[in-house]
Amino acid sequence: WGRARPADVEAFGGDKKFSLPFQITDQCETNCSFVSGEGAGVTALFITTYLLVRTLARVGVRLRSWHAFLIGSVGLVALVGLFLRLAKGRHFLSDTLFSVLLVSLVFALLLALPRYRRLLARPF
Repeated sequence: WGRARPADVEAFGGDKKFSLPFQITDQCETNCSFVSGEGAGVTALFITTYLLVRTLARVGVRLRSWHAFLIGSVGLVALVGLFLRLAKGRHFLSDTLFSVLLVSLVFALLLALPRYRRLLARPF
């Protein structure tokens, strides 16, 4: 798409012009702004942890006192991971949000399949 990374944009000390998400531009030839791989990774980690805790609770593993701690800890790691990419100027907020939405959509589609529907069968 040719969108420059935030650190390369004039508003943040670079020499490139800001361009909106999904706008095709000529501001970057290599190492351009793109969907955040770190954002996708931490989102997948968070969703996987959530499903793992639910599954363990369903099969009788007593983690009740740890549920909130595990999910909260992984959620905090996910938020910090996303924030660091923004703070370093490597991704725009739209890059990280799109990666979170994309991975969440893939998980939702997988969980809609009959084979995986049982992962959400019973609550804690």
